Amino acid sequence: MISKEAILAKTHYGTGIYSHILRQFYPGETVMKISGRDCGICRNPFADGNETLHVWTEKIHPEQKLSDEIARHKDQFDAIPEGDCFDFAKLYWKKDGQDLLIAINENLYLHLEDGYSPYDRNSVPVKPLPVFSPAVRDLLPAPLDTIAAQSTSDEDCDMLILGALCVLSSCLPHISGVYHGRRVYPNFFLFVTAGASAGKGRLTLCRHLAEAIDDDLHQRSDEEEKEYKKKMQEYKAAKNKAALEIPEEPPMLMHYIPANSSATVVYQILNDNGGSGMMFESEGDTLANIFASDYGKYSDGFRKAFHHENISFARRKDRERVFIKEPKLSALLTGTPNQILNLITDAENGLFSRFAFYCLQTELVWLSPFAYKEEVTQDDFFLELGAGVKDLYDILKAGKDHRFSLTEEQEQDFDSRFSDSQMALYNQYGDAIVASIRRLGLITYRIAMILSALRLTEDGDFESDIVCLDQDYQTAAAICEALVAHMARVYKMLPETPVAIKSKRSDKPKVYQRFYDALPDTFDRKTYSDVAVSVGLNPRSVDRTIKEWCDEGRLEKPMHGQYAKVK
Repeated sequence: MISKEAILAKTHYGTGIYSHILRQFYPGETVMKISGRDCGICRNPFADGNETLHVWTEKIHPEQKLSDEIARHKDQFDAIPEGDCFDFAKLYWKKDGQDLLIAINENLYLHLEDGYSPYDRNSVPVKPLPVFSPAVRDLLPAPLDTIAAQSTSDEDCDMLILGALCVLSSCLPHISGVYHGRRVYPNFFLFVTAGASAGKGRLTLCRHLAEAIDDDLHQRSDEEEKEYKKKMQEYKAAKNKAALEIPEEPPMLMHYIPANSSATVVYQILNDNGGSGMMFESEGDTLANIFASDYGKYSDGFRKAFHHENISFARRKDRERVFIKEPKLSALLTGTPNQILNLITDAENGLFSRFAFYCLQTELVWLSPFAYKEEVTQDDFFLELGAGVKDLYDILKAGKDHRFSLTEEQEQDFDSRFSDSQMALYNQYGDAIVASIRRLGLITYRIAMILSALRLTEDGDFESDIVCLDQDYQTAAAICEALVAHMARVYKMLPETPVAIKSKRSDKPKVYQRFYDALPDTFDRKTYSDVAVSVGLNPRSVDRTIKEWCDEGRLEKPMHGQYAKVK
């Protein structure tokens, strides 16, 4: 038996049902734009295609604070009865009851044949997701070993280790390796997802690991700001300003970058801090909402930062164009499964393949809030560890560049391991998941780099380059093996990926689809202009289309004047 609850859990409250049906009638168009709970006004295929169909989501039980939600619709001219996503599905498939649910499951490829949904509160997983901490907790370097000792379960241990690794990835200056012939740094992106009160809130303990660094930067920034204001007062009071230089505004120094900022502010803070920083948000919706706003569209820069690609932005105040070279950004997000869907709408969204995912499963076990008996609170414990992290940070910051590498045997095992994983995932899920396993390879390499960098405090050798120990490589490999399964779980949760490319030119969707399909994997302006002519488009008219696709993550710009399809 397939339940409505299971379908709602895998279709973003049922919005995926609406979008799937609408795409059958209007391929190549943007059929729905979700902003919070509102999905806007859509074309109604049961009303001659008029834009009269309002779709939104609302709580099933409004009186309950934690009620599940469901997508509903209403035609502005009552061309069809008001109802929910299942009523809309009845109009399309002309089925009811279990037959309708089976049709939705089969057509949207939800894989609910066994009645299981990853986040359905009424179902039990056929195969629990793997944990890695039992295999690695005795192999970890400091401070990860002491962090693991604070855990309350294997899953909690996994989560704290991953959270600590992500925060530490932002605290290791002058350490890099070479991957596919390009220099890469330890920074990576992590999303930990679970239902409400599942325990993911403990990840905020990991934030303390870099707070000493953040506090020091804020203190320096405050002092420089006071000095700047003093000099400005002296400058304004001076009679002969021609002989004086205008005081230069000091940089905004900080380690943790607020996600709820405009694109310009985020880029400015990154630039002021030498291109380095971290985003730590306990609510994934914060980033999703800011990406959806007009002033916070830095999703493109976020994706570029994963690969340390240069980011450029303009400062309106000084009419100056600024380049952030090799940005080093780490990001840790937590949220519910539906918050993932708010941020990452489908598997081909460029953000999906750039995150490592970990799914906490809620256990119906009451954890006593009085079990912790130590005099030092866990917050103070992690803050103390953070003081040690700052010591390492200061030594590395003042020291030489360190190059990290795997041994030849480790490289061979790495290639074999990921070649097998790539083929297995491709055979099971198709080519849409390939980008994720390839980028998970890079994340695994970065985790091995972090583990190896932490060993510097053990031998005190801050002069030699870093070669990965076998125990650190095996730890990174064990973590990766678990992350592959967690990533696949999130992939199965995502809505059906739209094949058609979004274009505001809805009157000619097929032409623009042919134009996209005819483009090579990498190209420049001359190439896409020639392709436009070949399919019957004005080459000048597609400039804006190319820009839109870059903004939407369908294309990326590896360098000035060059474009590439996002795989």
